[in-house]
Amino acid sequence: MKRRDFLAQASLITVGELVAGAWPAQKPATRAANTSSSLERETRCTSLAIRLTGAKSPVLHRVVEILGSRIQERCGVRPTFDGTADCSIELEVQPGIGSEGFRIESVSRGSLRILGNDSRGLLYGVGKFLRSNTYHQGFFTLGNWTGTSVPEKPLRGVCTVPHFFNFYHVAPIEQMQRYMEDLALWGFNLIVFGFDIHKFESIHDPAAQAMLGRMNVIGRTAKQLGIDIGMGIAVNDAYANSPEAMRADWTAGHDGYAHELAAHYHLELCPNKPGAKELLLKWREETFQALKDTGLDYVIPWPYDNGGCTNSQCKPWGANGFLTLSQPIAEMARREFPGCRVILSTWLFDYFTSGEYAGIEEKFGRERPQWIDYILVDEFTGVQRYSAKSPAHPAPGGFPVVGFPEVSMWGAYPWGGFGANPAPAHHQKLWNAEKDVLAGGFLYSEGIFEDLNKVLYAQFYWQKDRRADSIMDEYIAYEFSPAVVAAVRRAIEILETNLARRAENLEKGVPRFVLEHPSATAEALNLMRQADRQLSPRARASWRWRILYLRALIDDELVNHDFRVSPRCEQALQELTKIYYAQKSILAVSPVSNEAIARHRGVTGRDL
Repeated sequence: MKRRDFLAQASLITVGELVAGAWPAQKPATRAANTSSSLERETRCTSLAIRLTGAKSPVLHRVVEILGSRIQERCGVRPTFDGTADCSIELEVQPGIGSEGFRIESVSRGSLRILGNDSRGLLYGVGKFLRSNTYHQGFFTLGNWTGTSVPEKPLRGVCTVPHFFNFYHVAPIEQMQRYMEDLALWGFNLIVFGFDIHKFESIHDPAAQAMLGRMNVIGRTAKQLGIDIGMGIAVNDAYANSPEAMRADWTAGHDGYAHELAAHYHLELCPNKPGAKELLLKWREETFQALKDTGLDYVIPWPYDNGGCTNSQCKPWGANGFLTLSQPIAEMARREFPGCRVILSTWLFDYFTSGEYAGIEEKFGRERPQWIDYILVDEFTGVQRYSAKSPAHPAPGGFPVVGFPEVSMWGAYPWGGFGANPAPAHHQKLWNAEKDVLAGGFLYSEGIFEDLNKVLYAQFYWQKDRRADSIMDEYIAYEFSPAVVAAVRRAIEILETNLARRAENLEKGVPRFVLEHPSATAEALNLMRQADRQLSPRARASWRWRILYLRALIDDELVNHDFRVSPRCEQALQELTKIYYAQKSILAVSPVSNEAIARHRGVTGRDL
C-alpha cells in the first residue's frame, strides 16, 4: 500500500495539450503490418447475420457470442447466425497476418470479413470492428475502418489486484467476467493477479479458499477468451501465523540499507534462517496446486511491496536473497504448468539499498539463467537504466524488458475516491520515454476508476507510436457517442489538470480535499452536462459515463464549498460507492463519503 509514497516522490502529474487525432481509425503506420483505409459509403444495418467459417473451437464460438451480444445491447439489433440480413459479418482464422493480428476487409456493400491470424487476432479484430460502428436505437451504422493491424509488443497485460475490498475483490463475479472481456477486446492478452497469503492463517483458511475460488473463476474466464493468466508472487510473503523465529528483517541503518522496507507486514520469512526456505516453497506449492485446473501461463517473482529482507545473509536482497527463492519458485512453476514463462521483477531495486541492479547484471552476465524469460522494470530507475540513453547497462542476461505502469495512484488520495482519474497527457509522457525499451508490460490496477488509462496502455502496446489523443477519441466515441468526442476530450483535459489534490483532517475534524490546481471545474462540469444530454439512455446510465460525470461534479462541488464534501457531493460519492462495490473498502480504494471516513476512523492498525 505504501507504494504511493514512492510514486509521489518519483514523479509528478504532467499536464499538457495533446495534438488532436482523428477518430476512429488508428493512424496508418509505416509498417505493412499496420495499414488502414476507409469505406467510401455509410451503411445502415437494421439486421445482421454473423457467420464463423473455417476452423471451430470453444474460444472462437465465445468470440462470436461476444460480437453478437455487444451489438444487441448497444442498439437492439439481434444478430442471426444463419440466413440473410441487411448486413453480414464473416469471421475466420487465417494464419499469415502476423501473431495476434487481424484484418478487416470489405466484401460488398453491407458485408465485411474479419480475419484473425489466430483466435486472439479474431477477438481483437472483433473489438476494433465494434469500436468502429456507430450505434442507434434499432440500428447501427457499419464502421468505416478496414485494413490490417498486428500488435508491436508481445506482452500486453493488466494486474487486477484483488484486495482491500476493492472492485476486483468483491464485485459480483459476473461483472468481473464482463470486465475481463472488455479489456481483452481492447488488445490485452494477459491478466495477472496475486494471492497475498499474509491475510490468512493457512491455505485452508475459509477466506483463503474463497479467494482462490474467485481467482480460478476469473482465470477460467480468461482462458475461455484464449487469454493468458499470470500470478505475481512476493517470494517471502508468509501467513499471518508465520514462525517468529524465521521472520525477515525490514529495518534500515545497517548492511547498506538507507530506508526501511515499505509495505512490509513483518510476517515475511528470511530464506536464510533454518527451515524458512523449505516452508516458503511448501506454501508456494500449495498455491500452485490450488490453481492447477485453471493453469498459469506466467509467474512473476516479486522482490518488494510487500516482501524483502535486510539482514546480512540476504543483502542486497534483489541480487541475493530474492534470487535464492525466485529460482526454485520459477522452476516449480514450470514443472507444475508446462510452458509457463517467468518474468523476474526488479520493482524498487536500488531504492532501499544499492547494488541490486549491478548485482544481477554481473551474475546474469557470467551465466544467463535458463529459468527467466523477461525482466520487469519500474517506470523510473529501471526504464532509465535500460533505455537507449544508457548503453553501459544492457538488460541483465540480454532478456527482453517489460514495464509495470501505475494507472491508479497518481495525483489523488484516496485512489479513485473522486471518480474517474483519466491522465492521458501524463501517461503519454511516460510512454514516450519507454516505448522503444520495452517488449510490453502489464499495468497495476486498483479498480475500474482508471478504465481509460488501461485502454491507453492496451493501445500503446499494440502500436507504440499511436497517440493518447487518438486512443481517447476512439474510447469516447465507442463508450459514449461520436457526437460528444470534442466536449468530453476537453473535459478530460481539465480533469487531468485538476487531479492533484491533498487530503486534510482524515483522522479527525471536517475533512478537506484541496485541489492543487482548481481551474475550470465549472467548465468541465458544463461540458459533461452538455454531453450527457446527447447520449443514449444506455450510455448515460453506464458506469463508465457515471464515474467520469461524477468526477466533474465532485470537483466543482469541492471548489465551491471550501474543498469540503457538500450534501450534493456526498450523494455523488455514495453513487460511486455503489458502482465500485466499495461498501467495505479501506479508505485508500474508497470514495470519500462520510460513511467511508467514519469507517476509516473506527479502525486502528490499518496499513494505509
